[in-house]
Amino acid sequence: MTLLDRRATIERNTLTISVVDDDRTEAVLQNFKQMVEGNLQTLRAEYERNKPQLEQAIQQAASQRKAQIEAEDARDKSRSARVTN
Repeated sequence: MTLLDRRATIERNTLTISVVDDDRTEAVLQNFKQMVEGNLQTLRAEYERNKPQLEQAIQQAASQRKAQIEAEDARDKSRSARVTN
């Protein structure tokens, strides 16, 4: 991943940077664009590489939470007072 050499503001659907309007403006913009595209490609590759581990961790957390809820429900059924989650 490359650190960007410009300050950027990222919003929902926009990426804003400020550059000096001179003879190098187009080159500066192209360089910035290449860095951002390279970073996005790196992030996509890392996500794809880690996707199975992420999905496994999510599934494990969901299963543990489901078991916890089922255990709480079983425990609460034996109480005389009504318990709501």
